[in-house]
Amino acid sequence: MKGILITWGTPIAGRERLALEEFASYTQWVTTLKTQGKIARFEHYMPLYGKFESFAGFSIFEGTEQQIDAIADSEDFRMRVQRVLTVAHSVRLQELDVGDDVGKRMKQYGSTIQQLKL
Repeated sequence: MKGILITWGTPIAGRERLALEEFASYTQWVTTLKTQGKIARFEHYMPLYGKFESFAGFSIFEGTEQQIDAIADSEDFRMRVQRVLTVAHSVRLQELDVGDDVGKRMKQYGSTIQQLKL
């Protein structure tokens, strides 16, 4: 399984209303992706405290490698990322290994350590 992590900071001053609208639109979009079977799951997270300007929340959505690649390569996804960049500080995206793929990576890491005799 793969995932995409999207993190964001506080809204850019004067764009707070647009940021709320964009969040609602994004939530509706990923809900539709899940309903259509184009992703396995998604979740939004918001910290209770911290440095919010650079880290006010994040979302993770998960699916097969093919599902995540199809979304990441889609014009719709790219447009949505551009829209978030215009309303929020500190937007970041990362592709993730999730589920069994994390275990595979850790086994590779362990093998590398053994090969290098670290």
